[in-house]
Amino acid sequence: MSKMTLEQEEVRNQEYNEYVEQMTPKHNLWANMGKAFLLGGGICLLGQIILQIAAGVFGLKAEDAALWCSLLLVLLSVILTSCNVYGILANWGGAGAIGSDYRICKWRVCFCGGIPERGTGIWYRMPDF
Repeated sequence: MSKMTLEQEEVRNQEYNEYVEQMTPKHNLWANMGKAFLLGGGICLLGQIILQIAAGVFGLKAEDAALWCSLLLVLLSVILTSCNVYGILANWGGAGAIGSDYRICKWRVCFCGGIPERGTGIWYRMPDF
């Protein structure tokens, strides 16, 4: 194996850096934040619509409505994933598609209608974050 000279190594490193610069995608921070806001807001809006329908039309208590909301949103994400739609939305909206984890849902449920007391049902088994 032949050793590279210092000049050859510098040329190789410069070519590699140019290649990496060319291949690295350029991102617009403000556009990405706007898309995440729109997608995340759309998911939250859908959740709020489900909560309102469950509580208003079906007369469920707030904690039961929140349970159905979570179940329906998970079911919808499974259906959209199986149809290869959720991946497209997640690529477009970025972090806005993953904003419905337990901590955020817990805050939203507390803010929008209350969460069952500690020690009851599934909430007993879930850790606080």
